[in-house]
Amino acid sequence: MINVGDKNYMTPKEAAELWNVTPGTVCRWCREGKIVAMPKKNKSDGRWRIPYGAERPNKRK
Repeated sequence: MINVGDKNYMTPKEAAELWNVTPGTVCRWCREGKIVAMPKKNKSDGRWRIPYGAERPNKRK
């Protein structure tokens, strides 16, 4: 869990475990805008910040 101010966020790894996908898939969804997430702050940090309660994107049809 990542705390930013008064809000809590999941890491891609935590979201992946919750949604039963790989962390790479979660990062791709973030890049594609399928998940509303805070972008990577800087290259040394290298993490997306996904708000708790974010919904998993729908599976492909």
